[in-house]
Order: sequence, then C-alpha cells, then structure tokens
Amino acid sequence: MSIEEFVKLETLGNGAISERFDDELVKVLENIGDVNTDPAATREVVLVVKIKPDLERETASVVIESRAKLAPTRGVSTVFYMGKHPDGRLRAVEYDPKQGKLAF
Repeated sequence: MSIEEFVKLETLGNGAISERFDDELVKVLENIGDVNTDPAATREVVLVVKIKPDLERETASVVIESRAKLAPTRGVSTVFYMGKHPDGRLRAVEYDPKQGKLAF
C-alpha cells in the first residue's frame, strides 16, 4: 500500500467530512451575523469520527458526525401592567393604561 492510499482527513468519506465542516461553518457565520445573538459568545464546529472495528480487526465502520454549537438568541424584555378587569379577572397589557395618549 502506498502512502497515497491511506485514509486522510481531507479524503475521509470521499470528502464528506470537508462538506460537513463547510455546512456547519455556514451556520456559525450566519449565527455571528444575527443581531439577536451575543456577538462575544463563542461558537464551535464539532466534527466527530466514530470508528468501530469488527471482531477480526480487519475492517472498521466509520461514522462522521458534525454539528454547530451556536450562540442562543437574546431574550426580548417587556413590561406588563396589570389590573383587575370588571369581570374580576386579572389582566395584563404591555402599555401603561395610565399614560395619556400623545396627539400628533
């Protein structure tokens, strides 16, 4: 066997591992560009190669997994103003009902 025939990262799975990396990197870059995420959060591309040999140790099954660890979207804050409705039930609104309307 020549050295060119040996398994290498770039040829593993007929290049599937490179394609998987590229796909996950696109997700990371999109997440970085999302203004609803923390710009300082660390993102990751995770590649896992699982190798399971047979009992005779002559062949091995290989599974390539990939995933991206992304920054979660930031929460959206608001305020509820609460009060009792005439029907006796507690109700909530997002604007202050005591605030007068502005005329424009």
